[in-house]
Amino acid sequence: MALCETVITDVRPRPTTRPAVDVVFDDPSRGLDIRRRRGSTHPRWQTWGLGGALAALTATIRLVGLGTANQITVDEIFYMNLGNSVRHGRIPPTLPPGEGNVHQVFLLHPPGFFMLEALWEVVAGRPAGLVAQVIRARELNTVVAAISVVLIFALGRRLAGPGAGLAAGLLFSIDPYVIRENGLVFLETSTMMWVLAGMLLIVRVAQGSSRRPALEAGSGGLLFGLAVLTKDLVALETVAVLAVLAALGWVMARRLTLWALVMSVLPYSVYVVACVAQGYGGALVSAKTSGIRRALGITITTGFNRQGSPSLTGTLTSQASTFAFSYLIVGVGTVCGVSLLRSRRPEHRLLGLVTATAVVLIGYSLVFGTIEEQFLYYLSIPAIVASAVVLPGVIRRVLGPAAWRRPRAGSHFRRVQERHTVRLRATVAVASLMAVTLMWNGIAWIDTQSHPVDEMQLLTTWLRANVSSGSSIAYAEGVIQFAVEYEGFQPVPLGFPRNMVADGVRYFVAIPKEVEGNYAFVSPQSYQYFVDNGRIVYQTSPSDSSGNIVVIEPKNPAAW
Repeated sequence: MALCETVITDVRPRPTTRPAVDVVFDDPSRGLDIRRRRGSTHPRWQTWGLGGALAALTATIRLVGLGTANQITVDEIFYMNLGNSVRHGRIPPTLPPGEGNVHQVFLLHPPGFFMLEALWEVVAGRPAGLVAQVIRARELNTVVAAISVVLIFALGRRLAGPGAGLAAGLLFSIDPYVIRENGLVFLETSTMMWVLAGMLLIVRVAQGSSRRPALEAGSGGLLFGLAVLTKDLVALETVAVLAVLAALGWVMARRLTLWALVMSVLPYSVYVVACVAQGYGGALVSAKTSGIRRALGITITTGFNRQGSPSLTGTLTSQASTFAFSYLIVGVGTVCGVSLLRSRRPEHRLLGLVTATAVVLIGYSLVFGTIEEQFLYYLSIPAIVASAVVLPGVIRRVLGPAAWRRPRAGSHFRRVQERHTVRLRATVAVASLMAVTLMWNGIAWIDTQSHPVDEMQLLTTWLRANVSSGSSIAYAEGVIQFAVEYEGFQPVPLGFPRNMVADGVRYFVAIPKEVEGNYAFVSPQSYQYFVDNGRIVYQTSPSDSSGNIVVIEPKNPAAW
């Protein structure tokens, strides 16, 4: 673990126009004096320039192919409609119509992200058509990702200097897994944005940079609370972290930590009071009890641990060519982050504790609970920051351990020359590692963009051209139901053949891969019956992520 701690060289004061202030952190694990100079800060325009450049790069990469890089999922449609519900003044929001959800409030997740969506609709508008609306909602997460990379750069800069901030920002910007999560209308991107913003303020307080520590500590706790209001699963990385810090007396003065802890529970408390005042108290308890049962693995209805679902190992293997470096960064960054728990620098221990709690969250979900692909995002972000903070010091230590001990003999010139040699080697090694990582991820991004996943767009175009408006169309997945309904057709749940005949169903639309993976609400055997007694009149090209979409009509409409 000692190798995974940040190593910062002795910095000898040089003549400057203003006095330099050295803050010394003694690390007994190596017997070194780690010094951080406050007086030699970079010009503000350079900091803002780098942050702005990273934000522009991040947004550009994600906007290219935003509508075709990922297949539209039913969760995206649900979340998009929930945001529209909040825009019309309903908190908690109501579920989209269909499947018995008319006028039913949605309480499984808190409304933080849906409130952002409502604000986004006011600013950007809500276009007509299902595909256009989902793409517009995806644009929101692109903006959130651009804000996140600025926060990552600022956090890395405060923890280990501008180089670490730039490296962390570049890793976030071009990481294929992160890009995919930012390109979906899911909750994780905005959740971690609030976490990063809260961490940044708490780090400022820990470093003594805040002129009003009580205000910034409370604001940091409030930002953590907004993260919990977006997805309450992240309470382990926010509220629980503050509770541990208060118990151990780490990072900030205990009174400041307790103040941040109080503020972190405020947003969710207001939400609970609002639900109870509207008569939804019992429904909220029921929904949260169900969510806790899912998180603990008592009830598993989604994810890789659900019976009949595709295996996690198989999924990771199939995606290895695209996400290999993403998984590597998560693995290495996790080790680096956990190692920071031993650091004497309080702000480093904060990052270490956030990483450790994310490991607990992912580890438990993987073994016992409900694990889904997007959960890795909660660990990926702190791992990216930790790897940028810790790895340069590890490389310097590996390349020249002798340079970090004070030689007992030898000229001063030789000692200085040795130090500069190690620094040069370390710089070349870090730059080479970053270049290889960014090149691999860039190739993966180009490969993804060159194979568009636009089956839903193709399906809706074909339906408009070949099926009469208002016709009954059977479906087996929620996303097909919404696509059919948005295009002006009558969606009918796939059922017994006699019911299909009675409802006048002429077409059945399905995603075979979803049926085979038990994500549809019909069994593969039932699906196969309709395939055997029908013929495929249209199908899209299969994609790696979700497979193709098929349109089937009966061989004998009177007997189907």
